[in-house]
Amino acid sequence: MKRLAYQSGGNPPYQKQQSRKAVDDLPYVSTHSHIRVRKYWRYIFLGVVLLAKVFLILSIYYYVEYRHSQKQQQQILAPAAAASNKLFR
Repeated sequence: MKRLAYQSGGNPPYQKQQSRKAVDDLPYVSTHSHIRVRKYWRYIFLGVVLLAKVFLILSIYYYVEYRHSQKQQQQILAPAAAASNKLFR
């Protein structure tokens, strides 16, 4: 099995570690000084961000609906509670 030995531009050549088993190294010199991310990771990240925004919007919507239903229940129960208080006075 062959392994790529990575070295960046003007850095000293890649040195093998003695503890690693004997593997033939293929030298690879990069002209870029930064790590290049494959294109599909960009789309995965975009999908995760969009899903997070969708879930955030849905959670806000359901929270508002829940609060609205709670207020409606309180308005319905308030006259009944006032009437029962008059009976026990």
